[in-house]
Amino acid sequence: MTPEIQAAWCLQATEAIAYLHSKDVIRSDLRPENFLLYSCSDGRIEIRLCNFRGSTYGGRIGPNLPDSGFFDTRKPPIPKPATDIFSLGSVFYTIMSGHWPHWADGEDLLAYRRKVDELFENGEFPTVSNLYGFVLLRFQPHRDKLFIPQTLYSELPSPTPRALSYEEAAQRCRSDVWAIIKECERTNNKFSDPEFDIEKDFASYDHNCLFGIERACDDDDEEQCAKPGSVHRIPWIFENPEFVANDFISDIKQGTCGNCWWLAALASVRLRKQLMEKICVARDEDCGVYGFVFYRDGGWISTVVDDNLYLTEEDFNQDVYDGTGKRARLYKKQKQTGSEALFFSKCGGANETWVPLLEKAFAKIHGDYAALDYGWAGTTVEDLTGGVTTVIQGDRVLRKERLWRELLGSGEGDFLFSLSTGSQGNKYRNGLILRHDYSILHAIQIEDELGNTVSLVKIRNPWGEKSPSGHGEWGGAWSDGSEEWTPFMMKKLRHKFRDDGTFWMSFHDMLENFRWIYRTRLFDKRWTATQRWMSVGVPWLGGYLKKRFIVEVQQEGMVVLVLSQLDDRYFQDLKGQYEFILHFAVRSVGSNTPICQAHPVQQLHRRSVNCEVMLAPGTYEVTPEIIAERDQQSMPVEKVHQVF
Repeated sequence: MTPEIQAAWCLQATEAIAYLHSKDVIRSDLRPENFLLYSCSDGRIEIRLCNFRGSTYGGRIGPNLPDSGFFDTRKPPIPKPATDIFSLGSVFYTIMSGHWPHWADGEDLLAYRRKVDELFENGEFPTVSNLYGFVLLRFQPHRDKLFIPQTLYSELPSPTPRALSYEEAAQRCRSDVWAIIKECERTNNKFSDPEFDIEKDFASYDHNCLFGIERACDDDDEEQCAKPGSVHRIPWIFENPEFVANDFISDIKQGTCGNCWWLAALASVRLRKQLMEKICVARDEDCGVYGFVFYRDGGWISTVVDDNLYLTEEDFNQDVYDGTGKRARLYKKQKQTGSEALFFSKCGGANETWVPLLEKAFAKIHGDYAALDYGWAGTTVEDLTGGVTTVIQGDRVLRKERLWRELLGSGEGDFLFSLSTGSQGNKYRNGLILRHDYSILHAIQIEDELGNTVSLVKIRNPWGEKSPSGHGEWGGAWSDGSEEWTPFMMKKLRHKFRDDGTFWMSFHDMLENFRWIYRTRLFDKRWTATQRWMSVGVPWLGGYLKKRFIVEVQQEGMVVLVLSQLDDRYFQDLKGQYEFILHFAVRSVGSNTPICQAHPVQQLHRRSVNCEVMLAPGTYEVTPEIIAERDQQSMPVEKVHQVF
């Protein structure tokens, strides 16, 4: 366990216990002897054992709860009428050492203390489950210094290198995949994911992997509720399956799910091979296990999925006589083979599988495929890269040349871009689909045959083709077949007219026709990050909150400040009727003049707000403002509980 993780857990424990204190549930003391973390001269973490006792409080809830305090681990626990709650020091000790503190007096305590000290001197400690069984784990002291003082409530979280947080999640993912491979080899069975078993869910007609608690449609209404026809494994679906070919540059096609926003973001990210390799961490195609890493709620998380995928068509009708199996084989070949047979998103290549598997993993961490039905491309780029997205209104750009410079560097630079047409107007405008997200693939400044400089942007519709009505691609200047495409320019840009969802337009026309531009700043190992979550009550009246974040800057430079709420996509049916809109102001401590004020450019982009600002060394305060809006069309949480 790294010092950074230990520090984060300790902060969470502190806040959790402080919350319980505020609710008058417990009365644990915060005496100095309950703080047990020290930093030795050589940087090694040292943990001292004290005589811990939980605080008993039986006046309110004690009689209704079992004993949750510490007991002599050599004897069975004895239930008490009151409730023994862990002291803060006990919580810290358990987090840091990996086992419960021992509650005893006199010689028993001294003997226990000597034993633990001896183990730690040897770099070992007992496990939680077998304190006296001498089943030992290796404890590797870290060179990094960690000091959590008694004034923890007022201290700032320690900065963490961005790369370190990712590496921990990636290593966890690799370990999970490796453990699954070993179990598959032991049992001689392919992997089936018990946490997201779409095969079992489909066979039982539960459809929990497809829909959330509030069903988005009536299961009996086939016209309003499209459902897949079958579920099969990758080797059954694909003749020559391959996870990825040509370094992720193959086309991406949207399926039945309304996740154009997610695919538009993916189409931008996949152009950078190193970013995709950070997402697709580990796999074993024989065992059918695939491991992925995503960014959520301020940290990297990992997940694994099996290789079962939804198909559009049902299996061959078993009631039809087919003695030779010829008709069944032909049916499978025509309707259940290759990428085009998939119900959800797919790769352009007939045998590539990375898109549907990545989509499945993203659906899993959010509960179901229905959770992907709407959203914004900028938030997906954040989830895939750990970046921070700024929303820019296309017709309000002040310094167009600055935005253009950032676009020119988007191929290998600090930013990724995607677009949204917004929802003002009819279904289409100049060939573009409204309420639809697009990817920016490339930006270039080039001279035509007359010597004129032209600023062009290459854009892609995640559908991968035009709609049956012929919409989906830009229809103005530089669109396929337009007069701007002279033989000279087609050769220079290596462009061909094709119905593949990809088109060119001028930078000026892009700003005029796309409502929102999502600009995501990427962070590499040069950046360090620190974060702190807090729980606040949202006041009925507007205004800045009394709670605030304190930021200390030690060296002048660019600082990216983000105020975020939890990603509610994985509990959207239980979030209730209120939406929360975030704002914040940044000031020097002692000053009333804001240095930066952050507001959502558009109220629908409400998961987070941010500002990028150059700050000189000093202490700054970030003051949040939260506005609650009630959506009476949404069902209250208690109603969801009653109905579902």
